[in-house]
Amino acid sequence: MQDDLELLHRVGIALSAEKNKDRLVEMILLECKKLCNADGGTIYLRGDDDLLRFEIVRNDTLGVAKGGTTGTPVTFGPVPLFDPKTGEPNKSNVVAYACHQKTSVEIEDAYDHEGFDFSGTKRFDEQNGYRSQSFLTIPMINQDGYVIAVLQLINARNGGGAVQPFQPMDIRIVEALASQAAIALDNKILYDAQRQLLESFIKLIAAAIDAKSPYTGAHCGRVPIVTEMLAGAAVEADHGPTAEFGLTEDEWYELRIAAWLHDCGKVTTPVHVMDKATTREDHRPHRDGSHPIRARQARARDQLLAPGRRGWRPRCSGIGARRGREAARRGFRLAREIEHRRGVPRR
Repeated sequence: MQDDLELLHRVGIALSAEKNKDRLVEMILLECKKLCNADGGTIYLRGDDDLLRFEIVRNDTLGVAKGGTTGTPVTFGPVPLFDPKTGEPNKSNVVAYACHQKTSVEIEDAYDHEGFDFSGTKRFDEQNGYRSQSFLTIPMINQDGYVIAVLQLINARNGGGAVQPFQPMDIRIVEALASQAAIALDNKILYDAQRQLLESFIKLIAAAIDAKSPYTGAHCGRVPIVTEMLAGAAVEADHGPTAEFGLTEDEWYELRIAAWLHDCGKVTTPVHVMDKATTREDHRPHRDGSHPIRARQARARDQLLAPGRRGWRPRCSGIGARRGREAARRGFRLAREIEHRRGVPRR
């Protein structure tokens, strides 16, 4: 019992720390399989359309590993929670039944059980030379009492590897672990949904900016693509200055969000400023005059500098005159450079 409590504690901490959904689902299934020494297992996720979809499948004897971190999608069809014709709850399938009743279902031998329809399981066994015998199906319920997923384990094995029914103590421990896992999984699902909502809002802003002016050339939508291409090339480089460069999952996400947000300030920029068919250099006088305050500053600066530029001449002679002229020329060059950098029109 002490070992079981320590295992629950360890797994609970690991589940709460995992940020990746695929790794989280895989960890839940593998730890539950290990607790019962089960040969196979599946986790179904419940969708908004009331379909239970295969998220991950494992079977040691058949060497089946799909979903999770394998990168191999599960191709089995979903389990409907309701009859598509009558709309009645689907209670003939043990997974759907456990979801509706919010209770665990333990079956010693599916081939001798008459309460549920195992025709699909038997077809699978026949095609693969397998025998699915003992079943343990557990609903995963969140804090609101809603079933978000269903865990199913197949063929518990004793120390000698022979298939046996799931033991009462193992069932209680797996139920406790599934309860912890349901909270962790629900938090991860909610977190991912919030991130998707934020990204959708950011992309909406970028699309609005691109639609604001035809001269932007879909700039906001193309920068993220180019950014990820450049970052990907830098990460994949095996020589040169970026050979040691790498990005974590969080850093990739931050880079993607930054690329989408890089021009978000333009959402408040006036349309006549956005509509620039040419470069900013061609519009320096217009740009400087478009803002009343900057225009007044430019005129005041011109009035202050004009007498010196047009009428001042040194009135001394000799060495002093030469030094004065050189200093004046340096001053004029500096003034012109300042004007050029600030975009003040030449007069």
